[in-house]
Amino acid sequence: MTEVEREDPLEERWKDLFFGVQRSVRYHNARRGFYDRLHVIASSAGVIFGSAAFVSSLEEIGAHVAVAPIAAAIVTVFATIDLVTGTTKKARLHEDLSRRFIGLEQSMVAVDNPSESDLRKLTIERLAIERDEPPPYRVLDLACHNELARAWGYDEGLYEIGAIKYALRNVLHFRTDRTPLIADKAN
Repeated sequence: MTEVEREDPLEERWKDLFFGVQRSVRYHNARRGFYDRLHVIASSAGVIFGSAAFVSSLEEIGAHVAVAPIAAAIVTVFATIDLVTGTTKKARLHEDLSRRFIGLEQSMVAVDNPSESDLRKLTIERLAIERDEPPPYRVLDLACHNELARAWGYDEGLYEIGAIKYALRNVLHFRTDRTPLIADKAN
């Protein structure tokens, strides 16, 4: 690409900020969805296994007597996970962060011809939101990057994420500093 074909540096930085804001919306929606699902699973397990009627009906049809303590143990495990991780509180935090990023995105869309001042003001606003974020799950962030890049029509700049890391993207923190771009692996 020649100097004449290159994007205006301001336009390129504006686009980068817009992409980052949209990626953050996807990231926080993914985290909120994860915690909401975890809460539903824990609550469902509590209802199913904690129900005295359920255990009683199992005993009436001849189920082994050990079912009640096992069911109680399952309820305890799921209730503990739900309580310790604070799924509802974390889901609401990510919902709030997503809303704030959407507000920032709305502010960006409202600007017709962005100036350096607009970029600086909205970058400061983004940093204020990021200040309130918990430490990110980097693999999830890369997955959101890939999803958004595909939505924008990009075939390049996608990261390769292994199946195990992808499956655990909301559960474990992985190093991503050596995560290759898909095109890099082909070379």
